[in-house]
Amino acid sequence: SAKASAARPPASVEAPRDCENDKIDVARLHEELRNARDDVARLEDRLQSGGAPDEIGEVVFQNDHLSAERKEIMRLSALVRQHDAREVAASNEKSRLGWGKVVDRRRLWELALATLPYNEGGPTASRGALLLGGRDDANVSKALAPCKELEVVFTPADRRVCLAVVDGYRPVASVFRVKAPFDGGRTIPAPRNAAGSFNPNNWLPRRALETLANFLPARTSLVGKVARKISVDMKLAKDAPVVLMVANRGVLDVLANFKCSARAAGIATDNALVFAADESTGRDVEGLGLAAFHDQGLGDLPETASAVYGDQTFVKIMWLKMTSLYLVTQTERPVLFQDVDVVWFRNPLEYFETAAADTHIFFQDDGARSERYAPFYANSGFLYMRKHVKVRFFMHRFLLLYDEVLAARSHQQAMQTILIDHATKFALTVELLSWGEFPQGKVFHRKKDMLVKFARGELRPYVFHMCWTESKVQKLQYLKNMALWFLDPKCPLAKESSVDELAGLASVDCCLADATAWRVPTPYATKLDFRSRFNK
Repeated sequence: SAKASAARPPASVEAPRDCENDKIDVARLHEELRNARDDVARLEDRLQSGGAPDEIGEVVFQNDHLSAERKEIMRLSALVRQHDAREVAASNEKSRLGWGKVVDRRRLWELALATLPYNEGGPTASRGALLLGGRDDANVSKALAPCKELEVVFTPADRRVCLAVVDGYRPVASVFRVKAPFDGGRTIPAPRNAAGSFNPNNWLPRRALETLANFLPARTSLVGKVARKISVDMKLAKDAPVVLMVANRGVLDVLANFKCSARAAGIATDNALVFAADESTGRDVEGLGLAAFHDQGLGDLPETASAVYGDQTFVKIMWLKMTSLYLVTQTERPVLFQDVDVVWFRNPLEYFETAAADTHIFFQDDGARSERYAPFYANSGFLYMRKHVKVRFFMHRFLLLYDEVLAARSHQQAMQTILIDHATKFALTVELLSWGEFPQGKVFHRKKDMLVKFARGELRPYVFHMCWTESKVQKLQYLKNMALWFLDPKCPLAKESSVDELAGLASVDCCLADATAWRVPTPYATKLDFRSRFNK
């Protein structure tokens, strides 16, 4: 019949092939399996439909066809299972071999690193290994048992990105990212997509050199002045830590809020030192009951708060942050540096007194996970540095990176690059602080459940850093909404005032009486409000 002649003939049924001996096109295998299942579904629909077949013979033919297709499915399924078993075995073997394929070392170098001088390596360095990914079915503990040390390399989770491990004697941090094709030509660095990593328009080497040229001749004198300020004026013991901040007149209200938060928590601030952008601001800082330091050798600095993150005022204040931290570390004492938008609940210095003694620098975890701040993701607005020559060396090198700060418009980004260098080459030890004890703006924007636990007293952080804001206006609104703004609204500093209007007002006692963190109502909020621009 017409239907019979148009029907697909029964597929030949073969015994499942031996996957160890046959090469299988897996994509074609899965396609055949899908086709066979589709045919079965069509045949079943035809035989179960209401229309009767024209001839009894066609029913027999279609039943035979259906049986053959089902056998084909069984055959193809068996091949898929055997193929998967083979892949698992191969993956296990790759795990034992380092998940890779061994290739000729010199040939690898000739293709991918042709413009770099060939490194013969040690007596066993005749080969390299291309790590091509795959599943790790090995026991990690057993794999690490014989290791004297572990060298870790981070690569994108992309099977098209290959990793070549070459046995040789080079600095630990020497990683060359090479762009295809690998044909023995020039070694071309692969492009990166890190936002704001380098903007040629912002690279101002002359400004950076002039700024350093003005600072360096006064460096020795400045270190001596800062040392006398700390030991004589502030009367701190030789190894007592300094709580360091920087401020201009535009952030006096935020600085006052820090002072009031510490007072509300019953914490003394006798060890706090504020580097002021100008002499007038220095007097206002002292009016708040905080020690202040200013010197013309620090340069010409802005009086106003930055309008937005990364603007010219923001970048210039970065220089004050760098030089203040540099000078205090050179006096050979521990230092806790923090931005003025930090609120204290418990004395953070008590944490560092009992923290790991072999850690040189503790950083607040910034919360960002972009390439820009990888791999430490350290927040430069809250950090604790121990008294150590490695710390002083690190700060000396960091100070010389001011041109990179200008180019990136961020001293936090520049700090990440030198952290990698000093951690890998000079064994500078770095530790990130936990979000539960040292939360920041990322917690405010993304971890509302944690904020609720803070407010209920279920978690007791040491501080809260109101970073991750676009402007001072936004920063103050969030703090007020969370009952973390401790200024009396009657105080002139608590009002929306111009920079000139803030002058001389810091001597007024601005702290709210009986204020408690997270407790409402306040003059600014009747209930806690954790909404933000990221999460409304």
